[in-house]
Amino acid sequence: MIIVLLKFIDAFFLLPGQPVNENSFQFKPVAASLVGLIKGNPENLPDIVNQLNSAHFKFEAAIDIQPVIWTKAIVNSVFNSICPLLETDNGIFHRNESALNIAREVIAECINVSKLSGVSLDFDKVLNTLLLVSKSSEGQLISTYQDIKNKRRTEIETLNFAFVNIANEFNVADLLKGTKLLGELIFIKSELTRY
Repeated sequence: MIIVLLKFIDAFFLLPGQPVNENSFQFKPVAASLVGLIKGNPENLPDIVNQLNSAHFKFEAAIDIQPVIWTKAIVNSVFNSICPLLETDNGIFHRNESALNIAREVIAECINVSKLSGVSLDFDKVLNTLLLVSKSSEGQLISTYQDIKNKRRTEIETLNFAFVNIANEFNVADLLKGTKLLGELIFIKSELTRY
């Protein structure tokens, strides 16, 4: 999904996909991408959404984009740290209770940071989003795992470490021990495969 991510990254895609071969790419849209305003004229939002919307890429307007941003960043942080460490596909969270329990811990940690940043999230809604993506993208490999397999740098610095950096701003980095550890492990795994 394409959305503006304050403090995270400029564009965020929740469109599970992977290369099929050298010349083609397979993707599975999970849901319509939400577009919202950080600042600007809200009257322009419907026109922007209409311009972006297409048969293959659906877009919808979101009145309050901040919870969407945080939810998508948290979900992506879970997928991009746990799946590569387990060397498995995105479907792991609806198939395996142990993996889901780790995901629950990361979600809870990150929601604590979102609250400090002024964004209240419902744990069950974030978890349900994670499970929806997991079921919808069964068999797909998350981008970080694809990057590690192909000896490329990963996006983990803009995910787990972004949450850690925000927690540091509030002097509560200890709230993110699991999230930070998973990010560090992915960073090390990525570095090891590139040498």
